[in-house]
Amino acid sequence: MNKRIWQKLILTTVAVLLLASCTGVAFCLYSIDADSLNIDITATVPDAPVVLESITATYSGGDIMYGQALNNSSISVTAHYSDESTSPVAIADCSVSGFSATKLGAQTVTVQYTEEDITVDTTVSVTVVGYFLTGSMNSWNTTTPASTYIFTKNPSNANEVMLTGVSLTAGAEFRIYHSKTAWVSPSRKSGSVSTSSGGGSSNFKVSHTGVYDFYYNTSTNEFYIGATSYTYTVTINSINWYGNDGAVLFAYVWNTSGNAWIPVSSHKVSGSNYVVTVTVPVQWTGMSIVRCSAGTTTSNVGWGRKWNQTNDITIPGSSSTISVAHKG
Repeated sequence: MNKRIWQKLILTTVAVLLLASCTGVAFCLYSIDADSLNIDITATVPDAPVVLESITATYSGGDIMYGQALNNSSISVTAHYSDESTSPVAIADCSVSGFSATKLGAQTVTVQYTEEDITVDTTVSVTVVGYFLTGSMNSWNTTTPASTYIFTKNPSNANEVMLTGVSLTAGAEFRIYHSKTAWVSPSRKSGSVSTSSGGGSSNFKVSHTGVYDFYYNTSTNEFYIGATSYTYTVTINSINWYGNDGAVLFAYVWNTSGNAWIPVSSHKVSGSNYVVTVTVPVQWTGMSIVRCSAGTTTSNVGWGRKWNQTNDITIPGSSSTISVAHKG
């Protein structure tokens, strides 16, 4: 076989191999000049596909009140693509995670977006703020208050925050604190039901052991409280046998509208005296400790089961610690 034929065969083989290497191209041509022994190959490469590379997000909703939900519509998301283009992304097409309505302070919230099986994420920072009580009951804690002392929005008044069912002992002192702006100096709401005293307009003290509801109007800066019940420690002087013979102790309470029988929480001998603890709703204005016969329950209690009783006690009075004499 002459040299020229061999050269043509070799060039054809090379061209075929080069064609085989044209993977991923849209169009590939070759030509062989047998006389000059040249090979011309033309390949057209398609544009690379545009794919999602990342997202960025911004939050514009401001501080969030403790207990309130994060409004996802306050988060704006932008997608960034491999060709350096961008496009807004609806927050409804993203997942938002990491937010807690009951955690005071700054929080990192994750925003995640998926497109064409590519998932990317980013974060935004949001801050939960709130009002809370701090005082002798929680060692004046202003950094990590328990949820039992943090106010939530009053559903009946958009300008108020409230804190209900707080148990305080007589003499407990407290103030209102804001997690971001520190101490609050409210004025006492005129005409409000309140058993707090002392401390001027910023510090307060309760005179009775009880369960309290607190309200603070963030618009008018007015603060008021109301008790739901008081707990009394009643010492029956010079009598220590009220619990003998299986006796069952009740508090008989009354006001101008009615009366009720309330089981005592605890009772015990204390030297020559007898000490009774009882929790009474605030609406009652008078009370007597009644020693009832064995087997008395809330369903059968009444004066027909009375063995003994104390003198009448005016409540709430000036203190939750009361001394009273045995009546008969």
